[in-house]
Amino acid sequence: MQEQDGLNPADQEFEAALGSLAPTNVRVDAIAAAFAAGRRSGRRQLRIWQAAATLLLVGGSVWFAAGPHVGQMVTPVAVPQFVSRPMRTTEPFSNQSIAALQAVVNAHGLQAIPVVHIPSAEPVRADFRL
Repeated sequence: MQEQDGLNPADQEFEAALGSLAPTNVRVDAIAAAFAAGRRSGRRQLRIWQAAATLLLVGGSVWFAAGPHVGQMVTPVAVPQFVSRPMRTTEPFSNQSIAALQAVVNAHGLQAIPVVHIPSAEPVRADFRL
């Protein structure tokens, strides 16, 4: 048996149960919602760029790995030739150069390093008067 609003008793009971529900207070964070929406909207463009870059990488790799194409002549590459020349003679190192000291240490040890005499410095007195 139908009622005036077109609901049977089971639907009326369900309607009464839904009518007794009260909505809860839900707070929506506007900044977080805008951030999530922006991230979702940019995801499609990001995927398009990633797919294009992947296709270029794979296509370039295949083209590079294929080597010379059929019917093309490979030209040999000239390899530069290096000619050895005699070294210029240089003047011997001075006794105070690092290379000379290192050669002395390598040949005779640390005891062979020459003693360096540094003049003693005397204190300087400065008298400033304004």
